[in-house]
Amino acid sequence: MSVRRCGYIRSVMLPENLQITQINLQHCKEASFQLNHNLCKLQTAIALIQEPWIYKDNIRGLNMIEGHVYCNSTCYTPRTCIVVKGTIQAKMLAPYTSRNVTAIKITIPVGGVDREVVLGSVYLPYDDKEPPPSQELVNLVQFCTDNKLPLIMGCNANSHHTCWGSSNINNRGDALLDYLVATDLDILNVGAKPTFVTAVRQEVIDLSLATANIVSDISGWRVSDEESLSDHRYIKFSIKSDRVAQTKWRNPRATRWDAYYADLEKALGGPTGCVNTSEDIEKEVSQLQNGLITSFKNNCKEKGIIQERVLHGGTQNWIKCVNNVIKI
Repeated sequence: MSVRRCGYIRSVMLPENLQITQINLQHCKEASFQLNHNLCKLQTAIALIQEPWIYKDNIRGLNMIEGHVYCNSTCYTPRTCIVVKGTIQAKMLAPYTSRNVTAIKITIPVGGVDREVVLGSVYLPYDDKEPPPSQELVNLVQFCTDNKLPLIMGCNANSHHTCWGSSNINNRGDALLDYLVATDLDILNVGAKPTFVTAVRQEVIDLSLATANIVSDISGWRVSDEESLSDHRYIKFSIKSDRVAQTKWRNPRATRWDAYYADLEKALGGPTGCVNTSEDIEKEVSQLQNGLITSFKNNCKEKGIIQERVLHGGTQNWIKCVNNVIKI
């Protein structure tokens, strides 16, 4: 009897639901690290972020392997960004991205076909002289309407209305609702669980919005009890995804370690400089983090994962499989 060993085959299913997290980080370093930690646990995920942590005019705390941060890098202290984790095809919509709005277009399998979906992270400042919506928000919605593109937005509206669960109605809420009813946007918020909680007040001021042509593919909207380390709570929901997808992975054991250490030494630029202030510490930590990730990516190649074929025919196909492995 001779036995032929089977090669090790991995198959990865695209998550049944693409996980979306919406959060206002309030420029908090600890909240940024917490979100980054949560996203690193997931193979594929997207975060719609308002008020990210900014250090020296750049968004910090959201660096991760296989992740990308989209924002308007040309403006001073961006107030919004979107993090895409995994192998999702994404492209930033630069004409509709500004300090207070970040927009990207992704391609995902929804309802059995590949669909282009626009995602937006929107911040509506509470101290704006004009009531919402902002012109940037209007422009993004109009673009999606003109091109018949599904749109999903996470919005820190800073507006009160009982229609989305607030405890009262203010002028900003009235103005925003008047705009929403004149568009194809639906409010995803369910119930009146506060999205903003401090020691002295609780309120619903964060909205999730979607156009009618994608609402039926969104499920599980909720305000999470998970600790965010921000005064805002995580809002989570999912977009249905229903196809096996080929993805890529890196095997750390296949890393070219000699080249890795050489690249890392080059990236770090020799011995650490003088560290006297908190800014010096942040600079060194950021340089170390970026150096580790870049050196790893350069010296550990991505590999395609072979999709596993689904067997039909029950026992007969199982017998054929066994006969291919064991030859008598």
